[in-house]
Amino acid sequence: METKIKTLGRLFARSFHVDLDHIRRPGDRTAERLVIRHPSAVVVVPLVSPDETVVVTQYRYALGRETVEFPAGKLEPGEAPETAALRELAEETGYRAGRIEPLLSFAPSVGYSTEIIHAFVARNLTRLDEGPDPDEIARVEIMRLDRLKELVRAGEIIDGTTMLALAACEWLAGGPE
Repeated sequence: METKIKTLGRLFARSFHVDLDHIRRPGDRTAERLVIRHPSAVVVVPLVSPDETVVVTQYRYALGRETVEFPAGKLEPGEAPETAALRELAEETGYRAGRIEPLLSFAPSVGYSTEIIHAFVARNLTRLDEGPDPDEIARVEIMRLDRLKELVRAGEIIDGTTMLALAACEWLAGGPE
């Protein structure tokens, strides 16, 4: 087991921070660990029909390219995951869900981050008057699930959160129906 001796430094960002911790390891050895202290987040699989979903395309600075993803985002302080999922769906796609169900929660980067992502499936979608935030989302499109899976297999969709949420929808929820 590793235990923290002290935090050597902290870098603050708008919605998370990074700690450099000095730790004690088994055998009385010491080491340093970087830990990203991140709030929880949500991802939503918005089903238009049993074989169609809504995806967003947005530019990801760290990758230097656009990516196709399910709507996702961080929880606001004190916000429940289901509330965040409904908010992110509306903000990123311009759709409201009549029904939302939890799929699973997972830690995407257990080696260096405290982030937990809560995955949901949204059904009975209706279009809102307001569309997505144009500063955040490049495109919103309805895509057949078969096409989405083809893009994953071809390596064109590389977002792990989207891939796991798609698999969870298929395997854990007994399919998209």
